[in-house]
Amino acid sequence: MTLVKAAVQEGVQGGTIHYARGTGIMEWLGILGVAVEAEKEVINIVVSTEMTDRVFEALYFAGKFDTPGMGIMFVTPLLKAATYIPPHLLKDKIGSEP
Repeated sequence: MTLVKAAVQEGVQGGTIHYARGTGIMEWLGILGVAVEAEKEVINIVVSTEMTDRVFEALYFAGKFDTPGMGIMFVTPLLKAATYIPPHLLKDKIGSEP
């Protein structure tokens, strides 16, 4: 939640948080070679191209990504996105239904 709060402070409207099980060398080494299940938080945030660098920097420091083992953060282009907007909301904002 710290990262989403940092993003919101930079003008982002919100993010999606879900959980995933991670795998890799740190998980299979564990303590004394015993396997460790590692659940990770995955956060998706969509921002405009103009906001990308500013939000990335804010999240980098808020998430302490300059510390080993704190995770990975990356940017990838989003070519298309869609969502459902109820017609009555479109009418209120645009003045007519599609």
